[in-house]
Amino acid sequence: MLFFIDKMATKSINVTIDEAILAQSDAVVASGKYANRSRFIQESITYMLQKLDEENIAEQSRLLKGDEAEEWFDGELESWQEEY
Repeated sequence: MLFFIDKMATKSINVTIDEAILAQSDAVVASGKYANRSRFIQESITYMLQKLDEENIAEQSRLLKGDEAEEWFDGELESWQEEY
């Protein structure tokens, strides 16, 4: 499950966040690396979702035997390439 921000509709939400984390986030935005706070948060969430996907794939492949894991991974890779 990979997400690409440019292709998604957006929705405004309220989020409660630790002040220190918000200050660090704002410093990254102020450095010019991201256009605004929302973009930084969107990309941060996207990154975490991708990491969770990777962890799930790793866990699933550990449950399979050698050849099964390679075959399963190849199938997953093809499905991602078709989808994105």
